Amino acid sequence: MWDGLNHRRFPRLDIKCEVFIRDQESSYTVSTHTENVGAGGVCIVLAKPLRRYSIVEIKLYLGDNLPPVECVGKVVWIIEEKTLSVPERKYDMGVEFLTISHFDRERIRKFLSKEAAVRGDKS
Repeated sequence: MWDGLNHRRFPRLDIKCEVFIRDQESSYTVSTHTENVGAGGVCIVLAKPLRRYSIVEIKLYLGDNLPPVECVGKVVWIIEEKTLSVPERKYDMGVEFLTISHFDRERIRKFLSKEAAVRGDKS
């Protein structure tokens, strides 16, 4: 993983959360999981890459028994996973939140702080 990951404006925590993504341009919709989550965006794993800079609708389930965080994001980077032992391709994709309520951004921050404290992380 990239060493500078948590030198961001919105540090991320390596955590798997269920997420639904819908590409607004193609209407391609998929349920997947996150690799990491931050108050500014998520890294998701997909079998089929979306187009870079595409606008996506997101439903992020934090596992806190509340409705999902719903927001709009933009795909800002795509990296193909290279694993020789796995024949199917997978893509890590960074999605930046564009439109997210202040309440939901704070909810993500609190969720991540709680998870980091449980793990003993200093994120």
